[in-house]
Amino acid sequence: MKTLIQLDGDGYYSGAFEADESPMEPGVYLFPAGAVDAPLPPALNAGHLARWDGGAWVVVTDLRGTEYWLPDGSKHTIEALGDALPDDALDVAPPPALSDVKREAHAAMLGWIENLLSQFTAGVPAVEVASWSQKADAARSFLAGAAAPQVTDEAAITGEDPQDLSLAIVAKADLYTAIIARATGLRRATVLAIDAAETPEAVAAAITSAKASAEAMLADLGLTKREDA
Repeated sequence: MKTLIQLDGDGYYSGAFEADESPMEPGVYLFPAGAVDAPLPPALNAGHLARWDGGAWVVVTDLRGTEYWLPDGSKHTIEALGDALPDDALDVAPPPALSDVKREAHAAMLGWIENLLSQFTAGVPAVEVASWSQKADAARSFLAGAAAPQVTDEAAITGEDPQDLSLAIVAKADLYTAIIARATGLRRATVLAIDAAETPEAVAAAITSAKASAEAMLADLGLTKREDA
């Protein structure tokens, strides 16, 4: 009986087996491809392999597939045998820098407020929204007894009473102006709160507070928040 060592294609230990004796030459053992007559490798800890160098075993670190992060937040994966973790490697992603948290919060806040406001202009062409202020002035002129072709021409097409149309235009304009004014104040207050925050948790609290204020603002105006806003 003779124990041989089986190596893989790169010379790393893959197992041991009992060699077959040659039927033609007693005392001579058959060596399959990749087999060597060598002692068993030393006990290996997890993440290590043993490579036979022709005279001795060399223990090689095997952390292939291991993911780690560096303090700068970059994520890496070990791909080569023998590569070790850097001294400053982290098991989990480091918390983002406060400046990054604030930058993301500013962007999120702007997107959230824009999305909130968009529910009031959804389905209306941008050029028409841009004309609302001028249209409101025309409606007020009509209600004051002046000629207002912008109102009467629209009423002639829709079949509405110009007086009723003017009242609706003014009411809508006043509501939209109030919404814009409050949203502007909310945005500015939230920017100040984000900038003054000293921790990521404080930044998150500023955003949470802003959303609560927005919902209260809508309720005060007799409106409700759209589910995706």
